[in-house]
Amino acid sequence: MLTQFSANRKGNIMNKEKNSRRPNIVLIMADDLGFCDLGCYGGEIRTPNLDRLAHNGMRFTHFYNNAVCVATRTSLLTGLYSHQVEKS
Repeated sequence: MLTQFSANRKGNIMNKEKNSRRPNIVLIMADDLGFCDLGCYGGEIRTPNLDRLAHNGMRFTHFYNNAVCVATRTSLLTGLYSHQVEKS
């Protein structure tokens, strides 16, 4: 059992080193959140943890939201505007 643990541990370390070159992406999508509700966009509400994530990462500054959240999620995942996505 110790040998199996050691082999798995070594494999995990090797995989971690291999994957460390890939970007670490965290996407936070919230319903009913206004543009200026977060501190990192100039809002009055204190959001220190989200502000820290925004400061050390990348932020969306140009994205159109749709009335129905399905269209918004489709646009986000495809990179197309909602009217450009084929509906089948």
